[in-house]
Amino acid sequence: MENKELVRFNIKNAKYAVKTSGTYGSFVSFGTSKKFAASIDSATKDIYGDGRRVLGLVNERKKTMELTLNTLCEAYEIAMGRKLQTAQGLAEIKQVINVEHVIYFETEAVDEDGKKYTAKTMVYGVISPKRPEEEYNQNTDDINESEFVYSLEGSGVPLQTAGGTDYVDANGNTVMVWQMTLTPSDSGYESFGSTVVMPSMPA
Repeated sequence: MENKELVRFNIKNAKYAVKTSGTYGSFVSFGTSKKFAASIDSATKDIYGDGRRVLGLVNERKKTMELTLNTLCEAYEIAMGRKLQTAQGLAEIKQVINVEHVIYFETEAVDEDGKKYTAKTMVYGVISPKRPEEEYNQNTDDINESEFVYSLEGSGVPLQTAGGTDYVDANGNTVMVWQMTLTPSDSGYESFGSTVVMPSMPA
């Protein structure tokens, strides 16, 4: 039996892969990161009959996220259509599209035996709807470090069958996957993160 995970902390090795013409390219590093935060934008509709609650319907619309970096990732800004390399230098341009991509990052964890390991996570169907705000502060007694917060949204991807088609459960429903996390005991852990891996059911 696998030991129970007690603590998860830190974020490292954050990177992204952009979808172009239906396929994902190679992962590109964001640089160094400081924080990742996520929540689900959802609502519940309660159905009442005979004077009591008979059903609760859940509508999960999207995953909202924030990725905090130590510095701006210019390559990411170019990939998202917000910057363009001109003959004179890097220009900031008006964003007119949302580019779908996958986010990858790693966290550290400790189990009940004190064993430390790395968990690997991919987040699917991500867009970056707006550029991060920039703020640079004058140094005083200490260096006033800047940080850049990227607001992200994830719509997920359909779970696939082993044959590469959309999976449908026994009741005819498709299944959307927001993200997938692997630990050392999972199959494919070693190579997870080298390329984009789409979630699929066992053969």
